[in-house]
Amino acid sequence: MDRHAFLIICHQSDYNLQALIKSIDDECNDIFILVDKKSKNFDFHKVKDSAKMSKIQFSPRIKVVWGGYSLVRAEVTLFEFALNQGNYAWFHLLSGVDMCLKKQDEINRFFENHPDKIFVDFSADQKWLEQANNRIKYYNIEAGRNKLLRRLNKVYVLLQKLIGINRIKHADFEVAGGSQWCSLPRNFVKYLITRKDWIEKVFKKTFCCDEIFIQTLLVNSPFKDNVFASVEGIPCYLRYIDWKRGSPYVFNENDFDELKASSAFFARKFTYTTENKLIEKILEYNGLI
Repeated sequence: MDRHAFLIICHQSDYNLQALIKSIDDECNDIFILVDKKSKNFDFHKVKDSAKMSKIQFSPRIKVVWGGYSLVRAEVTLFEFALNQGNYAWFHLLSGVDMCLKKQDEINRFFENHPDKIFVDFSADQKWLEQANNRIKYYNIEAGRNKLLRRLNKVYVLLQKLIGINRIKHADFEVAGGSQWCSLPRNFVKYLITRKDWIEKVFKKTFCCDEIFIQTLLVNSPFKDNVFASVEGIPCYLRYIDWKRGSPYVFNENDFDELKASSAFFARKFTYTTENKLIEKILEYNGLI
């Protein structure tokens, strides 16, 4: 049976993360976690004890800044770290506020029936794609959520527009993008790591390129025809993320039937509170508590 590597980028050792680990804990799975270097008081032992069957390993830590290239570096670090730890057939990139919606046997059967397929989201919205091109046309300051730095970055980008800077004017590749959360087969992950110097050259000092670099690499690669096309309501990237009701929407107990009926394997975003027991209901539905 194929082995799976689940890669999680997180910053808190909270109940959400522990529940996510419980939802993917299986003898066929190992879990690799990158903890944001900014995170303080992260309880590594408590998180490691959340899994009973899966081996949990922590990758080298990186200071992750929202919107900055550091998130790409974190993802590449996780992929390379997991790739070197074992002969995994699949690599699933998740955040610490995700949940697995399906039982592991069902997930394993699905992937065995779709060998070498690549499960990545591609946006078809032309306005979004135009903005994606703008994210890498100009040099950006890694401002994160710092208001002053973000204002300075706007001025910096405006000056570049005025003097005609365009980093990809003579590029020989097509730009694509979508959600960064994905499930990739081993052969493509190996290819991605061989291209990490190219990834850094193209995407360093860009803005929100975590939503662009995998898709752009993929459509300009020999693997472009391996992308999974949505069938029978199964999302092309196997995730259920609602951007219409939020940025993204945070699911609550009232959404349980909606999530249960979904064909997606994973969903985000979740926030556990004593009033919102949705996470526990999902675990209970899958027989995990």
